Amino acid sequence: MHNAGKMGPLATLLFVLASAGCQDATAVIVAVSTDIPCTPGATLSTAIAAGSPTNYLTKAPAVKTTRCDSDGKIGTLVVVPSGSSDEDLAIEVLTTTVAKDPETCRTSPAGCVIARRALRFVPHDTLTLPVVLHASCLGASSMCEDGMFDSFDAGVPESGVADGAAPKPEAGGGHGHGGGGNGQ
Repeated sequence: MHNAGKMGPLATLLFVLASAGCQDATAVIVAVSTDIPCTPGATLSTAIAAGSPTNYLTKAPAVKTTRCDSDGKIGTLVVVPSGSSDEDLAIEVLTTTVAKDPETCRTSPAGCVIARRALRFVPHDTLTLPVVLHASCLGASSMCEDGMFDSFDAGVPESGVADGAAPKPEAGGGHGHGGGGNGQ
């Protein structure tokens, strides 16, 4: 019995260490879809860039695709933090319906839908950020009525919620400028 008493704290420590290794991943799943008709032979090209709020507009897209399912699903991109597990993140989705590189939408928005979102990673949580590209926003060079063209600071309403997602955690009070997540 004497040895069993000594194993109690060691067993507890091993359990705690093992549990720490099983925490959920810190990530954001960007789920892109559209109400623009995705028909065979249609030209639809999409690019997604991600970075910090200060550099995302200068980042080359992490992915480019011409995929668009008949139900409007374009695809998903999983983004993980490059530093702190609670760092800010900015996402830009560029889609064009004309034969041009979607990156050119940044300077020439004709035939494009541009969506920008801002949020913060939540440590040990995988958030889902739905981004719907609306046909009514094609060619918008300023805030689209549907809110699909927006800047980092204006990207989220006063409530701190974008696209029905959960608000990002506040740091030190004040108004947030990000949103994202799956409400968990």
